[in-house]
Amino acid sequence: MKDKLGPFCRSASDCAIILDTIRGKDPNDMSSRDIPFEDPFLVDITKLRVGYLDDADMEVVRVLVMKGVEMVRFELNYTVKSVQGILNFTMDVDTLAHFDQWQRSGEDDAYEARDQWPTELGRARLIPAVDYVQAQRARGRLIREVEQNFRNLDAFIGNATDWEKVCMGNLVGLPLIVIPTGFKPISNSTSARNIRRRTTITTGIYAPPQKDHIALALAMAYQSVTNHHKQRPPIDDLGPHDLFHIPKPPPPPKE
Repeated sequence: MKDKLGPFCRSASDCAIILDTIRGKDPNDMSSRDIPFEDPFLVDITKLRVGYLDDADMEVVRVLVMKGVEMVRFELNYTVKSVQGILNFTMDVDTLAHFDQWQRSGEDDAYEARDQWPTELGRARLIPAVDYVQAQRARGRLIREVEQNFRNLDAFIGNATDWEKVCMGNLVGLPLIVIPTGFKPISNSTSARNIRRRTTITTGIYAPPQKDHIALALAMAYQSVTNHHKQRPPIDDLGPHDLFHIPKPPPPPKE
């Protein structure tokens, strides 16, 4: 269970190019693999069957239907009840193994946020080996059960920020692309003046393991007829909690 390198780009097509560049076997990482990456630009999305969860953005569903994708209502089913617990167990133990010497040497005493990683890693030392092994067995069952959901689907759409799905996708290894689908006002603004900056609304497109090209192709199809990903924040307008003001440039001198 390690941090995963992934592209962060303005468009799905850019993500495809970057992913194709960074993929492959890392000679310094024994867990990495050289997996073929199918071309997302060659995917015929009209032959795809895609599910959408109850929390999916319906605008994305409508756009993909318009583009010829078969969209079906979908419910993600698995019996493992402790998905978040499995992720916490796995990440804590693997992280501690990486930072073991850092903690044993007492360097964590100098860490600024003492109530965060030092405390988390300290708890990880108390996890029994038996419990860790049982968590990995449950993870294996979760992987098998989630893969069964893709028997008749090529991908599914749902909320990308729901923590349960974040944990599930991380444990199973589902490719996920998060795309902007709109904007909303900054809700916690305490400023009397109008704030033109907005918060992005997003949704996620999930694909089966090693099917990154499917998620990318669907995202590219959506972005081909929308412009949310092309929007830019106003650089002359600060957020509600910024305490300073960027002065406007002086007017040009009169001739």
